[in-house]
Amino acid sequence: MSITYEQALYSHDGTEFDGLVAYKPEASQKKLDTVVVFPDAMGQGVMPKAKITALAEIGYLGFAADLFGVGIRDVPMSDVSKYARPLLGNQSLLRARALAAVAKAKSHPLCSGRVVVIGYASRHDRFL
Repeated sequence: MSITYEQALYSHDGTEFDGLVAYKPEASQKKLDTVVVFPDAMGQGVMPKAKITALAEIGYLGFAADLFGVGIRDVPMSDVSKYARPLLGNQSLLRARALAAVAKAKSHPLCSGRVVVIGYASRHDRFL
C-alpha cells in the first residue's frame, strides 16, 4: 500500500519544528480525520513515523509532532534528559509546543477539522 509523506514545518516562539504528515494518495480527494502523534522522550523519528504510517493505512491523516526542534531525531538514551527535561520542567512551554503542532495539523488541506491526539510518554496526558 502506497503512503504519501509530507514535511510540515512550523514554529513556536522562535523555534522551528519539523512535523511529518502521512496519508494514502487515494484518500487525498476528501477531507480526513486527523491523528496527531506525540513522540516519546526519544523525539520524532522511527516510532512516530511508524504510527502515522499505520494510521494513514486505515484512512486517517497522520501527523507526527516535533517537540524538540528541527534536526533533533531519534535522541539516544544518553541525551534524552538534555532535550526532555526542559519541557518536563516547563508545562506551559510543553503545552504551547503541543498546541502549535495541533494547529499545524489542522491547517493541512486534507484535515477535516476533527483532530485527536495520542502520545507515547507519561506527561502527554497533562498538557492539552
